[in-house]
Amino acid sequence: MDGETIEEYWLNKPFAKAVIYCKKTPKYELLEPKLTFEEFQALESVYRILRDKIILKDVRELEIKRKHLFSEFINALKKLKINFNYKSIGKIWYYLSRDFIGYGKIDALLRDRYLEDISCSGYNTPVYVYHKVYGSMPTNVTFSESEMDNFVLKLSQKANVQISIEKPLADSTLPTGERIQLTYRNVISAKGPSFSIRRFGEFVITPVDLIAWKSVSPEVMAFLWLCVECRKNCIIVGATASGKTTMINAIALFIPPATKIVSIEDTREIKLPHEN
Repeated sequence: MDGETIEEYWLNKPFAKAVIYCKKTPKYELLEPKLTFEEFQALESVYRILRDKIILKDVRELEIKRKHLFSEFINALKKLKINFNYKSIGKIWYYLSRDFIGYGKIDALLRDRYLEDISCSGYNTPVYVYHKVYGSMPTNVTFSESEMDNFVLKLSQKANVQISIEKPLADSTLPTGERIQLTYRNVISAKGPSFSIRRFGEFVITPVDLIAWKSVSPEVMAFLWLCVECRKNCIIVGATASGKTTMINAIALFIPPATKIVSIEDTREIKLPHEN
C-alpha cells in the first residue's frame, strides 16, 4: 500500500481484513492470507479431490453445506497425508470454503456491511466498491479473462438465471437478497463480461427518516399518506439510484396492516412488513 491508512477492520477474522488508505483519493485494499508454495500445492490437490467428489448445489442450507464440505476436507487431508500445523490448515480451509460455498475473490467484500455496491467492468479491471463513508473506490481485486468468465457464470448459477452468448444480459437476485446485473463475454462490452451487485440496507427506511434527512418535505409526505389512504394510483419515476425503491418502501408503510398486497417484481426489492 502506498499512502496513509485511514481505517482498517476485519471482514472474516482472522483471515480477511479491509484496509482503506488514501493517496490523493481513497482506495480499498483487501488483505487475505498468503500461501507458501507447499500450502498452495496442498490446496490445489485438495481442491481437485473435492471438485470431483462432492456436489453442493443440492444442499440448500449454508451451514449444512459448510459442515459437509469441512468433513470432506478433513478426509482429503488424511488421504493425501498432509500434516500441516493448524495455521496452514486454516488458510487452506479459508480458500476452499471461499471458493466452494462463497463468492470467490469477492466473498470477503460481500461480508463488509459498509459496502452498498460491488462491480467490475471487464478483464483485468479493478473491482470497484461504493462505501457508505468513503464513496466509490477501486480495490486491489482483479479477474483474469478465464476467472471473469467463470465467475459471471457462477453468479448466474447462484442467482438461478441463464446467461450465455445468445442471452448475454441477466438481471436477478442472489439468495442473500442482493440485486445483480450481469453481462457475458465481449458481446455487450469490448472490455469483456461485467457484474454489478447492489446491496440493500438491513433496516427499512421510514417516512420519518426521509423527512429527518430532508429528502422529502413533511407536506409532500403527508400528501402521499392521504393518497394511499384514499386509494389513489401512484407512479414513482426516476433515474438509477435516485431513490425509487426507498420511496416505495417508505410509503408502503402507510398501507394498513391488514390490507392484502400484491407485489410483482422482476427482481425482489420491495420490503413489506405486512403479513398478507
